[in-house]
Amino acid sequence: LRRANATGRPFALGVGFHHPHFKWHVPTRLWAGRYASEAEIRPVARPLPSAGLPLHAMPDQHLTNVDLSSGERINTRRETKSWWRVPMPARAQLEMRRGYSAAVTWMDEQAGSVLDELKRLHLQRSTLVIATSDHGFALGEGGSWGKNGLLELQTRVPLILRHPGALRSHGARSAAPVELLDLVPTILDLAAHERPVGWEGTSLRRRLDPVEATSRIAVLGDVATICAKRYMSVPSRGSCDPA
Repeated sequence: LRRANATGRPFALGVGFHHPHFKWHVPTRLWAGRYASEAEIRPVARPLPSAGLPLHAMPDQHLTNVDLSSGERINTRRETKSWWRVPMPARAQLEMRRGYSAAVTWMDEQAGSVLDELKRLHLQRSTLVIATSDHGFALGEGGSWGKNGLLELQTRVPLILRHPGALRSHGARSAAPVELLDLVPTILDLAAHERPVGWEGTSLRRRLDPVEATSRIAVLGDVATICAKRYMSVPSRGSCDPA
């Protein structure tokens, strides 16, 4: 940020954080402090898939071994090869969810340090900030762990935009379906740059101030998932059925 600001020219900066990807190595104050108590960890509400879930929507079993900050190593391939039939052992569930919670908190603190520096440099009133992720993450819901699945927890991602010129929408939420493909058209639109012919996605500029519903009916996600405001469809032997 400091180097980019020192040039005196407009800049775009991509800041990536590894967490909450494996391995979940976090500060002791989080692992052994805030998340040491089991009361801080939400239990899995529905540890097995719903009856009648299509075979292709069943959770996969392709996580590698997980190293935790406690020094424990969970062999996910051995212990969870039948997650969708038998839930992961309770202790392993707790440790997995504990590690994820601590990693998310640690990542949030790092993102906060970037925003603090943006403010210190007096750039917060002239900078578009976008926070998002490339995939969601299941923590035992429906018998699924990780990102490889068709649950909404795995296909839905956070998307937060803060535009200094859209003050009326600050803190507001929208239930309108959007795609990550919309980000580049949105950035170009807000920066007053012409969009190249043939590029996919829809600019979200008009939905920032004020927040309004989108005309898009549905969005296409990874692994051929189609999600609308009320329904999600997943492939089942060549066809899509509402789930």
